[in-house]
Amino acid sequence: MLELSIRNEVDGLLFSSEGYERAKTIWNSEYGKTSENIMNLPVITESQTSKVREFYKTLLFNIQSLETLGKLQDVKGNVRCVIDKLKRIKSELVRGQSGWQEWDFPQLVNALKAWKDINPIEPSDDSKKKQPWPSRHFQTRDHHTQPGVCILSP
Repeated sequence: MLELSIRNEVDGLLFSSEGYERAKTIWNSEYGKTSENIMNLPVITESQTSKVREFYKTLLFNIQSLETLGKLQDVKGNVRCVIDKLKRIKSELVRGQSGWQEWDFPQLVNALKAWKDINPIEPSDDSKKKQPWPSRHFQTRDHHTQPGVCILSP
């Protein structure tokens, strides 16, 4: 992951003004592309919670990076473009939110977090195919399988 590779690079630097300047250069070279990363987020056209969660994590990481660099205000005009990438859930995000057209990125991130918190993770396609019981057959004590129903006695 990106932050781990940067951490590894910075951990090896000396604690000096030269090391600090080198760390700042590494940080800016990696995180300076953050606004581009935000604009390259995928368009979400399906209602898959996992895709929205991944979108949220990537957006949050890049927003935090821009905030750390003091450049978050420089990309404020891109918020509407990012909201438009969330085609499938846009109406849910902005419903009842007066002034959503003027949101900044922290407000968008908060709305996405709230959406994520109320929408459970969907089971994967593989687990949807699995059934808890292979069929409606039940096994008798003498291990014969036959169709039947379970009758509960009082």
